[in-house]
Amino acid sequence: GLISQDVSYPINTKEVQLLGSPNFGGYQQSTTFSALDFISSNRGGTENNNWIALPKSKEEIDLIAGVLEDNYKVTTLMENSATEEQFLNITNPEIFHIATHGFLDEERVDYSNGLVLANANKVDSIDATNSNDGYLFSEDITTMNLAGTKLVVLSACQTGLSNVENSLDFADAFFYAGAENILVSLWNINDEATKDLMVTFYSHLKQTNSISKSFESAQKFMREKYKSPYYWGSFILINSSKNPN
Repeated sequence: GLISQDVSYPINTKEVQLLGSPNFGGYQQSTTFSALDFISSNRGGTENNNWIALPKSKEEIDLIAGVLEDNYKVTTLMENSATEEQFLNITNPEIFHIATHGFLDEERVDYSNGLVLANANKVDSIDATNSNDGYLFSEDITTMNLAGTKLVVLSACQTGLSNVENSLDFADAFFYAGAENILVSLWNINDEATKDLMVTFYSHLKQTNSISKSFESAQKFMREKYKSPYYWGSFILINSSKNPN
C-alpha cells in the first residue's frame, strides 16, 4: 500500500464500530505458544501466559464514542461482547476502531498475525479453525465485508509489523475485505499515549473529514506533548491506493 494522500471522503453510512477492552476471562489458560513470548510490556501484556486487561482501552473507546456520537451512529462492543464471533459479523461501518492486544507468532507462516478477543484466556490450545475461541487471525479478516469502510484503526501492539515472509499482515487482510485506509502501530505502545493520540485524531476527523490531515494534526500534538518518537512515531497510516484522490 501507499502512504495515504489527502483522503477526504463523502459522508455515507455515518456508522462507527468501536471494539475493545475484551474480557479475556479468568486465569485458567494453560496454553503456551511463541506469540506469548513475543509480547512485552505496555499494550502488549501477558502475565503467567494470560492476557491481561487493558483498562485504558475501555477509557479510550468511551472517549472516542463521546467525540463522535454527535456526528455518527456509534456502536460499541466491549468486555464480554468483544468476541471473535461479533467481530466477524461486523459489516461495512464507515470507521472500524479496534483496541486490544495484537500478536505475531514468528514461528508460523499461516495464521501468524492475530488479535486477542474475549475469553482468550479460557482456551488451552490455539485452533485457527475455531471461530469463537478469542483468537482472530488476519486470514479470518479476509472473509469480512468491509466494502465502503473508509478507515480501520488498530489500536493494538505491533499490528503493523510482519517479519514473517509470505504471511498475511493485517493491512493486506483489511484491504482485501474492502477497507480503504488503515492506521496501525509498528511497536508496543504506551497505553496513555495511545489514548491521547486516538482522541486527538478523532476530534480532528470530526471537524475536517480528512483522514490524512487529522492524522498529521494528531502526530503534531503528540510530538509536542511527548518529545520521544517512541510515543508519537509508532502509528502509520496506509492507503489501499484504490482511492488515492
